[in-house]
Amino acid sequence: MTKGESEEAFPDWSPDGTRLAFGGLAWAPPPGGLAIQVFDVKTGQLSTLPEPTHALLPYLSRWSPDGRYLVALTHNSWKLVLFDFRTQKWAELATLPAITRRPAYPAWSRDGKYVYYHGIRGHEDTVFRVRLSDHKVEDVASLRGITLGGDFGPWMGLAADDSPMVVRNAGTDELYALDVDLP
Repeated sequence: MTKGESEEAFPDWSPDGTRLAFGGLAWAPPPGGLAIQVFDVKTGQLSTLPEPTHALLPYLSRWSPDGRYLVALTHNSWKLVLFDFRTQKWAELATLPAITRRPAYPAWSRDGKYVYYHGIRGHEDTVFRVRLSDHKVEDVASLRGITLGGDFGPWMGLAADDSPMVVRNAGTDELYALDVDLP
């Protein structure tokens, strides 16, 4: 789909399955810098979303359930930004609380009214959500006492009922011995 030696990551299918949005990796940006690209399966066209004027270029984008919006993190992971496909414009959705581990993995609620994400409140890992209608941010769940894990930072998603899910790092410090009776 793309040309050159760039490294793309974090793909996400549009709800109707006709488009694929993805961005470049922050540590290996494609020529020309970080951007969100959209591949149209029907036409085979690859397009680049316009660069937001109020923030660094975003990555880690996710489609809204109705396909109208794409939420993304800015390159420094301090802001959630929203692209509206009808107006072809970006808007700031929320400034994230002191993210010390990246990325924040935004996830849409099933009804498309909220975007959930992981952040830090004080020194405590927390799941937040921001309401699309008025950009109000709410604490959803404290992750106190949970050691988070994931290959690219602490992963967060939503269950079918919009309950937050996180990857817990159980560590690699436990040893097990198995007794095996072989024939």
